[in-house]
Amino acid sequence: MRVIFGIFFWLLIYHPVKAQVVISPQLPSPGVFTKPQLWNVSILNSGKQAFMVRLQLTITEVNTNQLVLSGVTRNFQMPVGASQITHNDVMPVIYQDANPTFQVDNTPNGFLPVGVFNICYALVYQQGDAVETLAEECLSLEVEPLSPPQLVLPADSERVNTARPMFSWTPPMPYTFFSNLSYDFQLVEVASYQTAAEAIQVNVPLFRKPGILQTQLQYPQGLPALDTGKLYAWRVAASNNTAPVGFSEIWSFRVEAPSAVGLVKETGGSYLSLSSAENNSQALVMGKLLIAYDNRENDKTMVLSIQALNQAGQQTEALVNNILPLRYGKNLLQFDLEANAHLNDKSIYRLTAVTGGKKMYLTFQYRRP
Repeated sequence: MRVIFGIFFWLLIYHPVKAQVVISPQLPSPGVFTKPQLWNVSILNSGKQAFMVRLQLTITEVNTNQLVLSGVTRNFQMPVGASQITHNDVMPVIYQDANPTFQVDNTPNGFLPVGVFNICYALVYQQGDAVETLAEECLSLEVEPLSPPQLVLPADSERVNTARPMFSWTPPMPYTFFSNLSYDFQLVEVASYQTAAEAIQVNVPLFRKPGILQTQLQYPQGLPALDTGKLYAWRVAASNNTAPVGFSEIWSFRVEAPSAVGLVKETGGSYLSLSSAENNSQALVMGKLLIAYDNRENDKTMVLSIQALNQAGQQTEALVNNILPLRYGKNLLQFDLEANAHLNDKSIYRLTAVTGGKKMYLTFQYRRP
């Protein structure tokens, strides 16, 4: 009897009651997360004693259940009643990266990888070799990039001059967050009674391509040409190691007949017109660049420069600088890119043309003849 009473007394004094402790993690809304934000936790100890405890967490990817990161705090005192702990109360924290494919920032205050995760907390009490989990709590955690993919071309509500346009976009930012980006492209027709967003959600795609590794995509030759009388909408979804990262906005465009957008047919080829908008629709240029320009201001020269566009849609240093003479009125200008520019096949470039104080632009994909 004394033995039983002694055991009961030991349990009463040294062994906390699991049901008397509740933990509630206080995570912010979906967005960019840093490791210190993981340790904002409310604790309710409805027992009659304070104990030395530690917090443990595990983070797993929601689709694959792969372990991404685990962490454990130092021992800290859990008082009676309600308390709120933060990173400063439990540091130093020991982390262990379990999956190198997610490229977790290994600094104590580093960012979490982008994705959707399950995060589980355990409040642990240890007395000698005996370890007991007093409370557990699991919840989902969505880590978003600072910026999702950004669409570049065709611009929103633009009228393009080709039935097989080139689509381009920029990667989600910060780019260094990601180790294995890929994109899912979706193009749909928009009915007269729909918005672009509604069409993307419910319509069967005219063209869909998953697993794209680049930030540009040509509408394929093997599909029917896009119709000049219809409205189209498109969107890009980014993934990192197959885990969703974010969706771009939904943009729409129309295809216009060449004469409506300044494509001038002359002997020797099709001449392209310049645009005052820097982000204009893409043209396809092979060998020679042919430009139609109406010089009503009677400028004497046109200064041309050509820059490559990187994956983020940003211009690099000028590859070509040239001056072409002008005459009053209509000018049909030719510039041999094959001989003078040495551009890369299937790459995207932006031409900037300056006449007087006016700047004009042409974005094009170069194809070697």
